Amino acid sequence: MSFQLQEGLTQNNLSEQRVKAISQDGYGQITFEKTNETGYTTELLMPGQWSLELNYSTSTKHWMLNTSNDPFNTDDHDGEFNLDLGTLEADLEVQIGGKVYWQISSDM
Repeated sequence: MSFQLQEGLTQNNLSEQRVKAISQDGYGQITFEKTNETGYTTELLMPGQWSLELNYSTSTKHWMLNTSNDPFNTDDHDGEFNLDLGTLEADLEVQIGGKVYWQISSDM
């Protein structure tokens, strides 16, 4: 199974990310190899229903991917047992920081 991981808003490739595949059939979870510089990764999975999850944070950014509401089935392969999910998009949250001043007096 393979896919490309991108940031949803910017369409930038996400490299060096580890996505987890979680079995909907009770096989546990498998952690994919890190995505390469173009966001691609590949892994062997047992037959069945799977969902993908990414939850990665830096000091000011947080990327999330969760396909548990829309799992995929490995039976949808191409006949050669290759399943390409195409491009998956991770949501990005950013932390905005700074100071806010509130002027109490009416003098300007």
